[in-house]
Amino acid sequence: MDAAILTLGSKSWKDGKLKFSLGIEFYAAGEIEEIKETPEVKEPESPLYDLRPKINDAT
Repeated sequence: MDAAILTLGSKSWKDGKLKFSLGIEFYAAGEIEEIKETPEVKEPESPLYDLRPKINDAT
């Protein structure tokens, strides 16, 4: 599908194509018990995390 995007700092739209994809998986009834859910992804701790209390104490 034709599309246009405007990025930060850009003064004009950039033309291009937009692509969608959809994944479907099939598991037989006997295999369902073996499938484990994907573990929850946790966001990494910010490298600035240790600085926040110091900044808050200074203000």
